[in-house]
Amino acid sequence: MSAPSTAPADINATAARWVVRVHGDAQGLNDADILALTEWLEASDAHHAAFDQAERTWFAVTSPNLTSEITPETSAALETNKTTEVGVVVAFEANKARRKPAAFRDLGVWKPAVAAAALVFAIGVGWYMQSPVPWTDYVAPHDASRTVTLADGSTLHLNRDTRVRVALGAERLVQVDSGEVAFEVAHDPSKPFRVTAGEVEVRDIGTTFNMLRDAEHLTISVESGEVEVTEKDNPDTRLSAGDQIRVDERSGARTRVRIDPALVRSWQRGQAVFDQRPLGEAVAELNRYVDTPLRVADDAAGLKLTAVIPLDSEALIVDALQAYLPIDAKPYPDRIELHRRP
Repeated sequence: MSAPSTAPADINATAARWVVRVHGDAQGLNDADILALTEWLEASDAHHAAFDQAERTWFAVTSPNLTSEITPETSAALETNKTTEVGVVVAFEANKARRKPAAFRDLGVWKPAVAAAALVFAIGVGWYMQSPVPWTDYVAPHDASRTVTLADGSTLHLNRDTRVRVALGAERLVQVDSGEVAFEVAHDPSKPFRVTAGEVEVRDIGTTFNMLRDAEHLTISVESGEVEVTEKDNPDTRLSAGDQIRVDERSGARTRVRIDPALVRSWQRGQAVFDQRPLGEAVAELNRYVDTPLRVADDAAGLKLTAVIPLDSEALIVDALQAYLPIDAKPYPDRIELHRRP
């Protein structure tokens, strides 16, 4: 992040306006707004700090238990400017020097507008309340992987056909919707790093691990450090380097094994490593790297694959499968079928 190029008062006012847009606008943010907010937050640590403080204040002053006085001048300004976030920000600028929490009675004005004004008035007071922040979507297409560096210094390596959502606030939150992600988490004990995928949550404070989510299973592999895996109706599980856990998202069944930590992110080196994986599961993963979908014929469904498959091209993948297993590949216009050899 770079140093802020505007005065603190301007940063605070901008943060307040963004918080009003996020929490006070019934229509919410569109994609362009989310991108603009993300760019503004990532431009400076001061922007992040101002937004966090403004958001905490927003939730504090909208508490239903908060009642006291505001000045007649502020009340009049709010009534005049109650429909615009700019108006409510300006309304409290004149009173900011008082530096005390601004609460309110029922003024007959739009409550979010009052809160928006109050949050600028109260910036610097030090309220704390954990609150949601905007989510940002990151997608890797079918034909390319993608690397995303977050504002906290963590890095997400998205494999092909992957979709995740990220929110950075009091906690660092990542939601894996589909695909595969390798995480390099920046160490910050004050802001836990949590990754969710369906009913499973992984909590981490600074390590490197990989998460693969397909249609039926979630696989978590740890390269270094430790993570804690939490799942509904199952005890918490702590994983360290070389641990891998595989969760059936339909039944909740878990399988835990030891692996070579050096193989955790093999896909980034152009390899897929399988150890006694049912061929259907392996093919589902390999389909990420081919243009023509692979299909396992019924006569080959019982085979298991132990192999290191090169991912450089569709032809190499098919050749490797035929080399490691007693199968033949039969091409069709819309698929490649894998049949067991007679």
